[in-house]
Amino acid sequence: MYSIKLATYLNDIGIPFAMLPALQIKQSIGIRRGKNDQIDAQRIAEYAWLHRETIQATLLPAKSILKLQSLLTLRNRLVCDRGGYEATWKEQKRHWKEKSTRGYFKFIKA
Repeated sequence: MYSIKLATYLNDIGIPFAMLPALQIKQSIGIRRGKNDQIDAQRIAEYAWLHRETIQATLLPAKSILKLQSLLTLRNRLVCDRGGYEATWKEQKRHWKEKSTRGYFKFIKA
């Protein structure tokens, strides 16, 4: 999500680039101490240099597909959030069984 604008721009102007899973790079490096942006950038550059012969250029799907992927990601997040709110609502409803609080639940359910 954070790199898609750069990837789209590079793709539009014809500059080849590669998008790799961060976990792939991390696992190839092994366990190392120290972490900050400068160290991470150096490690990514080292990985790219060492694997320059085997890294394939990324081919982006059509912009409409990218937009659909983004919307589906948003939908999945909202569905998960909704489930959490519904669980909280059910817990509260069980806790507050008094008649004086019934209006509260009508407000939440709406």
